[in-house]
Amino acid sequence: MAPVTFDGDSRDPRALEHFYRSFHGAPWRQAKTEFLSDPLNAQRTALILERLERIAPDSLLDAGCGGGVLAGMFAERHPGSKCYGLDLNPPSQGTDNPAFIAGDIRALPFGDQTLQCAVCSETIEHLADPDRALAELRRALAPGARLLITVPNLFCLDSLEGRTGMFHAAGRALHRAGVTSRFRNGINTHLQKLPPSAWEKIITLQGFAVEYQQPVYIFPYIPYFIGPAKALEKKLLSPEPAARALRALDGALRFAPLGQLHFFECSKR
Repeated sequence: MAPVTFDGDSRDPRALEHFYRSFHGAPWRQAKTEFLSDPLNAQRTALILERLERIAPDSLLDAGCGGGVLAGMFAERHPGSKCYGLDLNPPSQGTDNPAFIAGDIRALPFGDQTLQCAVCSETIEHLADPDRALAELRRALAPGARLLITVPNLFCLDSLEGRTGMFHAAGRALHRAGVTSRFRNGINTHLQKLPPSAWEKIITLQGFAVEYQQPVYIFPYIPYFIGPAKALEKKLLSPEPAARALRALDGALRFAPLGQLHFFECSKR
């Protein structure tokens, strides 16, 4: 697995675009079986599909679709729906239904008020200007349409890194000492390291109403840059008995403002 770190200056829009267009070994681009072997991917995908079943949209955009797993699974369940996946580096066509589009979430190739639903899962934290992406999604969504969002939550590395910068500082120190340049720009690709309350404010300021939200848990969650531990996590926590236990734990702890991810279901005002 390639390290989930920037090769260039994450503040440079051209460097960001090059990174996402050329990073073929990214964990978000994995094929379905491998992608869903990550317990957190499996849990957030199941949650989003459950909410989509309740909404039952005739048209769906997965903005920042990665490998297209979610878009493909929704299309298989709803072959009559128009289903699109958009990414700077989209997958090749994997099913007959989803149209995978190479595009920028900040400049969607859709007319005004043309979509009934959009998903933006683990995407806007990667952007220098998430408000611009949300404004563009609002433009393309019909009145009353739904937007499903997941972002990193308080109980994850983003929380600690966002408050202290310790991982970035450690990576820079290792680079200067000549030990390794792997983490010279930090340990992940998240430009926004915010708590759910801050995300909710950004979302509502862009003209959405938050109708439902919840944290999503996985204990213990292992980040991708710890390769051997990540492989062990997938092996131990992917089987169905462990997955059921994790879902039960998620339900029991849902009252707490923690979790690896936070889920928002929003409507366009």
